[in-house]
Amino acid sequence: MISREQIRFMHAHVPPVFWPVLWVYILRLWLTLYEAALEGRETVLYTVGRSGIIYVTHMADSEAERRARCPLGKGFDRTPWIRLLPLDLGRLAALFQPQFRETPPLHPPCTANTPSLHHLAAPP
Repeated sequence: MISREQIRFMHAHVPPVFWPVLWVYILRLWLTLYEAALEGRETVLYTVGRSGIIYVTHMADSEAERRARCPLGKGFDRTPWIRLLPLDLGRLAALFQPQFRETPPLHPPCTANTPSLHHLAAPP
């Protein structure tokens, strides 16, 4: 399942200090690939991190999953929410009305008539 060349490349990618972690994850990957083959999965993609951890990134559907997935009938309603009636909220409808308020300005009002601190005389 895992070739010697793949294992050699994994060891070349991972620093030797993390090789014990890599060995555990190679065993786990081998068991995962074995189980995937038993289930009839065609592809399993994985990546090897620098710390020796192997992540399975993609696993194809099994034969049972492919058989369970069937095309939908012509009468299947894909968008039922389009035809739903609006909710009757009664007295709560006023809470959901849009309210437009004036937003406060980002800057303070005009300060042209106030004296600047740079023009004031320093205290004696």
